[in-house]
Amino acid sequence: MLPRTLFAMVFLIVASSLALRFAVVHFGWLPVSQEVVLRKAEAVSITYYVRGLQKTAYIDDPTERQSLLSALSIQRDDNYGYGGLGMANFMNLPITFHFPGMKTQQFNLQSPSQMGHYQIDRAFHEKLNEIVSRREGQKVDVLDLRMPPPAQFNNQGFNPNW
Repeated sequence: MLPRTLFAMVFLIVASSLALRFAVVHFGWLPVSQEVVLRKAEAVSITYYVRGLQKTAYIDDPTERQSLLSALSIQRDDNYGYGGLGMANFMNLPITFHFPGMKTQQFNLQSPSQMGHYQIDRAFHEKLNEIVSRREGQKVDVLDLRMPPPAQFNNQGFNPNW
C-alpha cells in the first residue's frame, strides 16, 4: 500500500468518526450524559417542608417543567459531596424525574449545588424555589427543613405541664 493511500485512508477514518460524533451529539441519537437524559423528563416531583408540614410538588406544566429543566446543568459527575450513610442523609430531599412508561430516576437534593453524586448549577435550585414559592403563595426554600417550635413549649423549651 502506498503511503499516500494510507494517509488518505487514515484521514477518511478520522473525518468520518468526527462527523458521526457530531451527528450523534447534535441529533441526540445516544444520550451522552445524565443531563441529556434528565432533560427529557415529563415531570419532576420534589418533597419539601413548609412550617414543618411535608408537601410534594409535582411539576408537569410544560412551561414550568421546561424552565426548570433548562436550568439543570451538571457541572461534575462524581462523588462531590457526602453521600455515605448516617445522619447527613436525613437532611436530603428526594427529587424524582418522571419519564414515559412510568419510569423514574430519583436523587437526593443535598444542597443548592449537590444532587445525588452530581454537582449541579445553583440556578436549578433557584428555579425550583421560584416554582414552589409561586404554587405555595409564599417564599419557600425547598432545602429549609427547620421545624417550627411546638406550641406546648414556652420560649425556654420547657413544658411546665409535664
